Amino acid sequence: MTIQVRPAKPEDAAAIAGIFVETWRDTYAGMLPDRVLVNMSTEAQAGYWQRLLSAKRPEELVRVVEDTKAGLVAFGSGGPLRRSRSKEGEVYTLYARPAWQG
Repeated sequence: MTIQVRPAKPEDAAAIAGIFVETWRDTYAGMLPDRVLVNMSTEAQAGYWQRLLSAKRPEELVRVVEDTKAGLVAFGSGGPLRRSRSKEGEVYTLYARPAWQG
């Protein structure tokens, strides 16, 4: 098993979307109404990530964790604080497939 952390590319959007939806469904089952989790769309999420990764905003970083056997298993994003003009940063997302958490 070899794990690599690298910048995300637009072609990673579908895998990132899959991790996002899988993680939400696993984490929030029983906390959110079932209809919310069932209606989550990997296609809609993939579109969002495709647009974000294609925009090439240098101030916003998206990194993926890739396993040579399992493919993409985690991702995270960050950048400047969204509600402040300070030069501090913020982690926007940090998701790992349930089997890779812990």
